Amino acid sequence: MRLLFDPNYIQIIKLLEGKMSNENRRSWNKHARRYQKKCRFNCNVAHYLSEAYPMENELNLLGNVSGLKVLEIGSGAGQCGIAMAKQGAHVTCLDISEEQIAIGCKYAEKENANVNFVRGDMEDLSLFSSDLFDLVFSAAAISYVERIDKVFSEVFRVLKDGGRFLFSSVNPFWFALGATELWPEENNNPSYFYMGPERWKWNEEDDFEFITYRRPLQDYFNSLIDAGLHIKKFIELEPVLNRLTEDTSFFMDEKEIEMAKRFPQGMIVLSEKHIK
Repeated sequence: MRLLFDPNYIQIIKLLEGKMSNENRRSWNKHARRYQKKCRFNCNVAHYLSEAYPMENELNLLGNVSGLKVLEIGSGAGQCGIAMAKQGAHVTCLDISEEQIAIGCKYAEKENANVNFVRGDMEDLSLFSSDLFDLVFSAAAISYVERIDKVFSEVFRVLKDGGRFLFSSVNPFWFALGATELWPEENNNPSYFYMGPERWKWNEEDDFEFITYRRPLQDYFNSLIDAGLHIKKFIELEPVLNRLTEDTSFFMDEKEIEMAKRFPQGMIVLSEKHIK
């Protein structure tokens, strides 16, 4: 039996975490140019999942960001951050992939947007001082992180009092549904309550894999609460039906599109930092 606080065990866990994040880093470096070529996100409005779902100009969750200090974590090429910078925000985009950042720098230059790009892991925001940002934003990146408790604690630290944290992610229900209805050949755990990693490929012929982490909704909410954040809004994303066309095929096949009409694929959580 292993002691709960065995330092050797803790070191092994840290090494495994680092290995998994580095694997996602390498995979995104290989995938980035193909992804950015096909995803077609523009730099005028923040997105939350894909073009088939409502975007910030339709949901108006962020409001006026002019003058705000904004940190986008898991930014990819930073289209959301660039959109906010064009609206007058002071934006820093952080991503684990050098290739995504390189593409983002070119996008920002093309859009004449002043954005600071930083390579880093959202589990460790020690590059930034405490009480620095008015808004921390993340679109569809949290599921690539093993320790969301670390992420949320770091977000709380870098937010100013009254600052907001908004993130979107794949709905945990979608992963469980997918295991039985969409991708049964992958033999993923069918339980909604499963907590752990899943390996997958964007295309079957790829020579690299991604690692995403499943967890039930209660884990998201309790981790936010434990970090000291106050949950203000929860949205399950409903697709815009006339945008669920073959144009979304890079993200969803026909079976997934039909399922998305009936069940929530994505979600948005908005929380705030308030110091008593």
